[in-house]
Amino acid sequence: MIFSTQVSSMGVSLIPWTCRDRWLAFWLSLIMPGAGQLRAGRWSCLTYFVAVAATVTTLPRPASGVVILGLGLVSAEQARRFVEASRWRGLAKSAEVRSRVVDRSGRGRRVSFRIELEVNRSIAEVWDLVADFAEFVTIDPFHSRVILLGPELRPGVEMAMEHRAFGLRFLRFGRLLTWREGRGYSFSDLSGKIEGPGFFPHIFDFSIEPASNGRQGSSRLIVSIRGKWTTRGLPRWVGLCWFRLVCQEHARLLKGALERKVIRDVP
Repeated sequence: MIFSTQVSSMGVSLIPWTCRDRWLAFWLSLIMPGAGQLRAGRWSCLTYFVAVAATVTTLPRPASGVVILGLGLVSAEQARRFVEASRWRGLAKSAEVRSRVVDRSGRGRRVSFRIELEVNRSIAEVWDLVADFAEFVTIDPFHSRVILLGPELRPGVEMAMEHRAFGLRFLRFGRLLTWREGRGYSFSDLSGKIEGPGFFPHIFDFSIEPASNGRQGSSRLIVSIRGKWTTRGLPRWVGLCWFRLVCQEHARLLKGALERKVIRDVP
């Protein structure tokens, strides 16, 4: 297993290969529709620039502001997706991937979601991608970097995870709980709050299994997210709706990586 490592005052920083920051592109386009597309090197930026110019010159101020805000939201989301897609740009080896998100939360404060991806790649091929811990755990709506607080990646090692959301950056902490060579691993993701449980303490578990249809050369990647709803100021159903959206976005990112990522040949 090969990681890009950087020694820091906190430990070893596992830095995946990344392209332009997706949230920077998001905010650029939100402020000025098309700016994020320009940063991502997409010609569609011209469409937004023309649309903004036409809106400003033809509509009165209150109406033009609403239209530009709508253009900004659409442009920001598109720019973010362009930046994410460029992570695998030009890698044409494809694989058919089907995904779904299952809510298994039940009652009480328990929150449990499961992402299932059927992949027409072998278990060994999928593991080759999943085993690159620094790269794989950042194929996520919020994770951007992992900082090991110990000498090596093995069960029990503590780590800090840099999160980015809507232009903000913050750290959460956890530890590697299990490492099942060739099959998967699990780790915790906890708030940095010293007292109390903090916001949504949870555990990720990545597991690779034989395909549900039994097809040779195919496999199934299962991502389980289990935690507790600890925010008393918001009803639990609001959290479940939010986590479902996040899991759907996570499934989309994983699907894109598994479809387009070049995986080295496994004997």
